Amino acid sequence: MAYDTLLLATGSGSRHLGATSAYLPGVHYLRSLDDANELRTAAETATAIVVIGGGWVGSEVTASLRQLGHEVTLITNLRRPLERVLGPEI
Repeated sequence: MAYDTLLLATGSGSRHLGATSAYLPGVHYLRSLDDANELRTAAETATAIVVIGGGWVGSEVTASLRQLGHEVTLITNLRRPLERVLGPEI
């Protein structure tokens, strides 16, 4: 698909965990390029990676980390990732 300008609209702001552990080292949120770079750097030495959120962003982050060779656990409140937008059959 050809285009002159691309707008990537990923939705509203990220949801922060309500626990104090949400602000400990090793807990990352992804909303910017700087966040993505920090996450990739942290993943290089991680022994266990957990992604919380089975929407577009969480699923893409999980897939990208897997392509980099990391073992990743995806946690979502859905029965399947992306089920709200793609339906249960996908």
